Amino acid sequence: MVALAVAATGLLAVSSALTRSVSVVEKLELASYATWISSNRFAELRMSREFQPSGEQRNTVEFAGRSWRVVEHYHGTADPNIARIEIAIYHGEEDYPVHTDIGYLGRHASNP
Repeated sequence: MVALAVAATGLLAVSSALTRSVSVVEKLELASYATWISSNRFAELRMSREFQPSGEQRNTVEFAGRSWRVVEHYHGTADPNIARIEIAIYHGEEDYPVHTDIGYLGRHASNP
């Protein structure tokens, strides 16, 4: 009977550890996808000829079979030709971003 109780306790501990491990793997997967989305968005902004010194944009994207919200905050800097951009990536309808990235974007010389 004691051996059965010890075995049950051991199995419970293993089950708990596996559940935590799966949760960590899922969080790492989401963070990797969100980082990828953010990097892609910065690349799109750098290649485009659009320059937005201030404001906010909200979009949804489908990536890796999942729905993501992308929120971009544009802030002016001391140089009117450079904008500071914060990109926050949300998974589904979550209230907190999975990933936030900050970068700077300059006005193209051909865009007065």
